[in-house]
Amino acid sequence: RRPPRSTQGVSSAASDVYKRQFELRADDPDDSIVEVIVDDWDQLSGNDCMGKCYIDVKELKNRKLHRRWYALLPPNSKKPDQADESDVSEYSSEGEYGAEFMDHANKAPLGKLELACRWLYLPDFDLPVPDQMLRDTYPHDKINALHIYLVRGTHLPAVDTDITGNRTSDPLVTFTLEEERKNSKVKKRTLEPFWKEYFDCLLYTSPSPRDKRQSRMPSS
Repeated sequence: RRPPRSTQGVSSAASDVYKRQFELRADDPDDSIVEVIVDDWDQLSGNDCMGKCYIDVKELKNRKLHRRWYALLPPNSKKPDQADESDVSEYSSEGEYGAEFMDHANKAPLGKLELACRWLYLPDFDLPVPDQMLRDTYPHDKINALHIYLVRGTHLPAVDTDITGNRTSDPLVTFTLEEERKNSKVKKRTLEPFWKEYFDCLLYTSPSPRDKRQSRMPSS
């Protein structure tokens, strides 16, 4: 699971105003539903969940600004199914909300959140491979190295339980090629690790029959 982003606590008010901006990585449209949790912040006894809502990133595929009210659901609500690829959001960037949504939002017993979202490209979130993997500096020499760039993992299984009771893992990746082993760094308490680590492994190609014949020919 991706690391959550949180607001700072806001003092007691019936209608809180945050005006905070967040940027979340969303490059996999098949697994891009944002869970939004509203907590009652408590420094001593821990936070109490007041409600939650979900943002289906597929609804933002037109790259336009979508601003709307999200009715909060009960804390035990599960993540909904994603919208179909052919779905088009009924909420325009000009704030013209559908009548059915407004009726539901106005009756929301747990309150609402107003969110403005947009799905765009952000260079800081790009994951380019290292330069040495993009060029073949010695195109006429015999290949002898395997280049591996470990980028990231997703949907990894949770095999541990942390001190708060949450299921998680500490992923470590090992590459083994014959007698050579390469280990990645350990990523603590995550099921969505980012490594961005580069490895070189010694690997020669098997000689071709022509090469074998040439190697047996006496030198002149």
